[in-house]
Amino acid sequence: MKNYYDILGLSSYEDSQDVILDKYKEVTTQLSSHVLDKDMRGQLIAVNEAFLVLSDEELKKKYDYALSSNLVNEELLKLLASKRQKAEQFINDKLSNAPKKRKKNKWPAIICGFFLLSALGTISRTCSQAYMQEKSSHAEIIQSFSTPSDWAEYKIDNAFSLSVPNTMELRNDYDDYTRWMSNNIGLISSADAVFQQKDLSSMTEDAYNTYARVLIQHFSFSAGEVEHHYESPGLVSEDYRNLREMVDEEIKPYTYIERPTWRWIDIDGTKAIEGSYRRNGDDGPVKCKFYLLSNYSEMAKILVTFREKDSDRWASDLDNVIRTFKWESPR
Repeated sequence: MKNYYDILGLSSYEDSQDVILDKYKEVTTQLSSHVLDKDMRGQLIAVNEAFLVLSDEELKKKYDYALSSNLVNEELLKLLASKRQKAEQFINDKLSNAPKKRKKNKWPAIICGFFLLSALGTISRTCSQAYMQEKSSHAEIIQSFSTPSDWAEYKIDNAFSLSVPNTMELRNDYDDYTRWMSNNIGLISSADAVFQQKDLSSMTEDAYNTYARVLIQHFSFSAGEVEHHYESPGLVSEDYRNLREMVDEEIKPYTYIERPTWRWIDIDGTKAIEGSYRRNGDDGPVKCKFYLLSNYSEMAKILVTFREKDSDRWASDLDNVIRTFKWESPR
């Protein structure tokens, strides 16, 4: 029987779920730089299988007993096999849809965490700064927004700030809802921040009967590998293809109702690519907006979604979230 503690580099019979989660994130971060290597698929499956087993507290008790006594029964083997199947299915889906490596300065493939790993393409600088400014395409200036006093401001990686309404909460790694998602669906978002409807963490009836999310990720690059914050170069067919690949990954396991449309927007001088689309959901259509913002050596990816039938509750506030975005050191 596999030793899942060894796979994650944990001490035997580690009981702290926080330690298990932290070690899982550490190991997947180390693997991410080699994710396109041929031998990585098996390692990624093993790491995520180990995490699914050890983060399921009831299953962990049965596994710990079998590991210590060297007594294994058929029921336990079936439960472990089920966790491995979840890990295999998810990692195979993610890696089979990852963009291929491209030539330098043509949308390099950036592999980022989404429980297992999902693919993110980025716009790279292909010319001099002067050329980029000359060739900048039109960016629609969006109306400025005065952040209400009851909204909460968050700083992400000391790189940028964003504010969210008081009807949303920051997801914790081990609140009731996140634990339920991990144990029943096998998915954990490794976004730097996930905001969800308030009180979903305790799974109240009101919170469970609506749907809204703001997912935020931050990525670092070499200086000059992505645009300055004020640049908005024209997009070509390859760019649209890579943008579509990114969104295709985001909507899984759902499908499009309306495919993405793209535009550049201007947020007080900071340019962003905005993609708008609709997908199906568990309780009707979901409206989605996808944002990419560059800052010379870093990039932010922001996904804003809410259930369409709850538009009166969410549309106005969530449309304004992007208007609160600010780079800490714009370049």
